Amino acid sequence: MRIDFEAQRQQVEHRGLRGRAREVTLVGEYLERYLPRNLLVRRNVEIVSADGQVSTECDVVICDPATPPLWTAGDVEVVPIECVHAVIEVKSRLDATELRSCCDKIGSIKRFPKTAFMPQQRSGIRRSVELYGRDWEFFPVLGFVFAFESADLQRLGEVISEHAVDGDLSPEHRIDGVYVLSRGAVVWGGPEDDWRTAQPGPIRVRALASLPGRSPLPLLAMHLQGMLQSTFMPKFRIGDYMGDEIFGSVSYFDPNPDDPETSEVDR
Repeated sequence: MRIDFEAQRQQVEHRGLRGRAREVTLVGEYLERYLPRNLLVRRNVEIVSADGQVSTECDVVICDPATPPLWTAGDVEVVPIECVHAVIEVKSRLDATELRSCCDKIGSIKRFPKTAFMPQQRSGIRRSVELYGRDWEFFPVLGFVFAFESADLQRLGEVISEHAVDGDLSPEHRIDGVYVLSRGAVVWGGPEDDWRTAQPGPIRVRALASLPGRSPLPLLAMHLQGMLQSTFMPKFRIGDYMGDEIFGSVSYFDPNPDDPETSEVDR
């Protein structure tokens, strides 16, 4: 996977991209190779909710592929929160200040309400997924940070644990993992815990330093695949985003007003 990543880096550099545009493109295109095929990777996305909340621009967003953007302007797409499965912020170098900012941004998006769904039929099959120690009738938003360089992993672990404690955050509102190409990863849990998600109970963080010549890319792919294989999305109700939009004036008519077979109720 490291070889694939470096090969992808060379291809992206040949396109003449620079700075963050190159880094975001590299990460987005790399993930497309290893994520389940029932997902779509979008870059440079704003996320909105039916109650009017709007995120700042997100680097990489993993979405339901069947739901088109609500609006597109240039290189930026606007997508509804209902179709968002994961958000990944990409950084050249990650320090404590940058990580706190990412935690705040991702935590805010995780709180966007997912409500614009068609009602489920009582007799239909109901789907659910277990994450963060509870059951969900829709797939909650995951949030990660990927960096090329960073401060010490231990310090990054302290930041996300302090952020969770200081904000009294429930597991689903915490960042799900930090991956640093040059160092390793920071994820949740103790020795006996499932490392893939934060769980209720004691807040514990583990730092996984990469061995010499290795990278956390395989672990990142395992993390994302392990969780995102369970994604699903109830039927989207786009009308919830139309607000008080007026489409025109309405008139009604009965083609057979004198037909005795037509009752007053039918009319």
